[in-house]
Amino acid sequence: YARHCGINHFTYHAGEDFYDIVDGLRTICEAIDFFRYSMGDRIGHGLALGTDPSTFYSERHLLLMIPRQILLDNLVWLKYEAGNAHISLSSDTLLFIEKYFNTLARELGYIDISPNPYEYYLSMKLRGDIMEEDIIPLTDFTDEVRYTNPDWSLAEKESIIPLWHHYEKNPECRIKGKRPIAMTVPESYAADIAQLQETILSNLEHEGIVIETNPSSNLKIGRFSRYDQHPITHFNSVIPSPDRHSIVVTVNTDDKGVFSTSLTNEFSLLAIALKKQKNANGNRLYSEGQIEDYLHRLAAYGN
Repeated sequence: YARHCGINHFTYHAGEDFYDIVDGLRTICEAIDFFRYSMGDRIGHGLALGTDPSTFYSERHLLLMIPRQILLDNLVWLKYEAGNAHISLSSDTLLFIEKYFNTLARELGYIDISPNPYEYYLSMKLRGDIMEEDIIPLTDFTDEVRYTNPDWSLAEKESIIPLWHHYEKNPECRIKGKRPIAMTVPESYAADIAQLQETILSNLEHEGIVIETNPSSNLKIGRFSRYDQHPITHFNSVIPSPDRHSIVVTVNTDDKGVFSTSLTNEFSLLAIALKKQKNANGNRLYSEGQIEDYLHRLAAYGN
């Protein structure tokens, strides 16, 4: 609607907090897809893109506690997004997805509508649209902002709209979907997620989509305890290199009142963190000039 009114470029905070890295990545990609992101639009935080999967899953001994509906969405999304990105998931991960899809789809009542995981995946895309004429009449405007692929055949829509309706309107599905489930992911899972992370990062870099980082906010409520662990240097390398990412990133406060900080303070904390980083020989990783150049580059991105 904002775009329809002539407003362009948006920031949506996504991928900051998550049960599994997968739902963190999924919220980022859904924001990009549903809001039709293009060059200059921003993802706020995006920490799921910079969280090391190997560390994340090993610290949890491969055990996750997650609501059933979110797990079902994660697994279906992972399977088909990986396929779209030409990523070959490991056989253990594919078996894991199949097992839990059948279990959860049956528990939440989706299997009675369609046992086909691909139709479920398509129905997830309807969540970016208003589907009911009694809420907003389906005018030319709603067609203009509609996310759903207009080339879908009527048969495809007829098979997936009941799945969407079950997700949105069935109270029993809602209640059961919120119940957590404990499950152990396969050892191959981390490597599969890492591949998807890198693909999404490369896509953001290619499309010119910005990651808006909030170091103090992320430190206080995120999954790391030191500023030098923040993934900003993974998103955009201090020293530009062809084999490192150079995504446009900005430094922000998130909410300077809540986190008792300022933009100047955020840049200062990053500078100190970069000064403290050392290589395997115990020498400083970056020179004063390299740090200064990097901070000037980040400030220019913000401007």
